[in-house]
Amino acid sequence: MARSLPPLNWLRAFEAAARHQGFQSAAKELGVSPGATSQQVKHLENRLQVGLFERHARGVRLTQVGRTYRDALVPALDMIAEATRAVGGVDSRGVLRLVALPAIAERWLIPRLSRFHALTPDTAVRVVTLESLEQVSLDGFDVALHYETEAAPGQIATPQFRDELIPVCSPEFVAEHGIKSSADLSRCRLLYDIKWASDWSLWSKSFGHAAPDLRGEFGFSLYNMAILAAIEGQGVLIGHRRLIASELETKRLVTPFDEVVSAPHRYAAIHAAADVGRPDIERLVAWLKKEAA
Repeated sequence: MARSLPPLNWLRAFEAAARHQGFQSAAKELGVSPGATSQQVKHLENRLQVGLFERHARGVRLTQVGRTYRDALVPALDMIAEATRAVGGVDSRGVLRLVALPAIAERWLIPRLSRFHALTPDTAVRVVTLESLEQVSLDGFDVALHYETEAAPGQIATPQFRDELIPVCSPEFVAEHGIKSSADLSRCRLLYDIKWASDWSLWSKSFGHAAPDLRGEFGFSLYNMAILAAIEGQGVLIGHRRLIASELETKRLVTPFDEVVSAPHRYAAIHAAADVGRPDIERLVAWLKKEAA
């Protein structure tokens, strides 16, 4: 007999909204807009012909029917996730599925992966990048490399390192614009990763400068693009030192003055608490921490 099942996306939206007691946080976890999350839940309610939430100005609250449905649904979703994990792991070699922000994967992880392979040649690593990981979802992944988040319930975060924020540009840009102190930045175009646009404000305020107005500056959705723009002499980038170490070492980028501030968040490796003691994850997290040191 064919099963009458609602779409999985509707169920995931409902479960996340029930857990977070709101669509905003649920949407961040799922990587969609709050409107899309709310709409998926509404589709589910229409399908079931019952109200799952009471909606209020400050969020949502489960109805009695919603609580009953949630309690029955969560174990079923856990079983689906575990079945998927088990099938995905059927391989003669171990497979670790790693998700990270593009900047961390491209600038820090990838140059080091060969060293992990040398230590664990029988473990394959699959790396996927996601543009937004405000709330880390480990659906389909074993470990997340992240910045600017707390571990969600049921997850463990192992801090890796804290970075430093420094203005950098090409040596030619320094010479052309006569940059000698931070006061000279008022004459320069500023470059930044749009996900980290607040870095310029944080750095500026740390040294008693007014927060810059970035509306006329150059923002990029990928950190690599911002770095390339700085190398090409298009402006001054607010850099994360650990992510631009190669460019600093080769002098493709330089620090025109020595005013450094600690980044506001740590990078961390996050995995499910249920995976504590799993050898391949333990080895990966330990290796990441050693590399970070």
